[in-house]
Amino acid sequence: MFSLEDILRVVARRARLMQDLAPGRMLSVLLDEEALTRALDGRATIAAVNAPGSCVVAGTPEEVAEARRVLEAQGASVRELETSHAFHTALVEPALPGLEEVLRSVTLNAPRIPFLSNVTGTWITEEQATDPAYWVAHTRRPVRFSDGVAALAQRGPAVFVEVGPGSQLGGLVKTHPEPGPVVTLLRKPRAGAEAPAENRAVREGLAELWRHGVTVDWTALHTDGERRRVPLPAYPFQGRSFLLPKPTKTTGVRTDSARWTYAPVWHRAPLAAAPEQTAPEQTAPEQTAPEQSGPATWLVLSDERGLTGDLVAALRERGESVTTVAKAAAYARTSEHGFDADPADAGHLGRILGELRQDGLTPDRIVHAWAVTGPEGTGPSGAEDRYADGLATGFHSLVALAQALGESGTDTPVRVDVLTDRLQDAHGSAVTRPERAALYGAVTVLPQEYTWLTCRSIDVLPRRTPPSGPG
Repeated sequence: MFSLEDILRVVARRARLMQDLAPGRMLSVLLDEEALTRALDGRATIAAVNAPGSCVVAGTPEEVAEARRVLEAQGASVRELETSHAFHTALVEPALPGLEEVLRSVTLNAPRIPFLSNVTGTWITEEQATDPAYWVAHTRRPVRFSDGVAALAQRGPAVFVEVGPGSQLGGLVKTHPEPGPVVTLLRKPRAGAEAPAENRAVREGLAELWRHGVTVDWTALHTDGERRRVPLPAYPFQGRSFLLPKPTKTTGVRTDSARWTYAPVWHRAPLAAAPEQTAPEQTAPEQTAPEQSGPATWLVLSDERGLTGDLVAALRERGESVTTVAKAAAYARTSEHGFDADPADAGHLGRILGELRQDGLTPDRIVHAWAVTGPEGTGPSGAEDRYADGLATGFHSLVALAQALGESGTDTPVRVDVLTDRLQDAHGSAVTRPERAALYGAVTVLPQEYTWLTCRSIDVLPRRTPPSGPG
């Protein structure tokens, strides 16, 4: 319709005319045109209908301030736009005669490509496009962008392309019901992000158009040199799911929510060796202790109360090989059958097992008593320190022990008896140091990961005066 020289003259003159106008303000409002008209009740002017539920109000600073107060009082969402003038309102009328004058001095041609009018919200006619009065009204009357998008959608499936910088118009299009794909050619960077290269952004936009079925003249795009063809599949890659068939009938599933959780229940049983004291024990589900033939090789992680002292003495008296590991701040081999190790260092137990393997003393029976509390008045006093100590001497050390055994690569059965004190309320006694309870999780799960491992948890009530014995 315009030659390049003519449109540059019109745009430059229009800009000068706009700068001479009185200042104004514009306000974005999230209301549809009908609701906004009722709410304004003659205050300010609707300058644009951008989308369903999105309009722009403009006017003098006083008019817009009053409109904002009224709209916010009614609960409408408003945002002031960064602009110096109130476009598409009566405030631009002083510039219209000068704009019409420059429009009548240029040649207006009939459009060769159909387009939608922001004045009428429908398709432009040849009479409108060649009439200077239409372009004057284009500056004064409200922008009907939303109506134009709706009119285009009526023609069937469409791909919307935003050719200017940013994606503001594309965002407005997306608010329409079933708007169709929106492609942005010149993306605006997010706050703080580096702007993408313009050449790359345009090419990515063209690729997106091609993906949506738009024909692209690639030859025109690559006029700067020869391009090589890279064969690609003529179809999009489609993932296929290979799911196992859903079972028609399930067994063993607890459908009663009351049976989804459980709590341990203890039953008294006579102990032939010590009938005056019960020793409740908890064994991981579906485990069977390995049958022992001949003397066993024992590894005992000794407690500080001395509970394991008598056990070690009795085992050695029976002629069985027993190696003890005492809790300490540093690693050391204190004797042929004695070590010091730090429970907080997972590597210490691995070193001990490595040395025992070299000596031909790989254990098949282990007593883990590090989680037994020390004598009264010993041990950490703060809650955080007690928690860290409980995990290190209990859960983490047992896991580290199982991992070190697993790294040997053998599948020889190993049984681990995990000794605790006053951690189960089997006798009606108070539970002490409950942070050690994480140990029971390892007792239950580790045998499921290492099939050659059997774990058993034994909780005791120690005597007030701990026995002494070799350790």
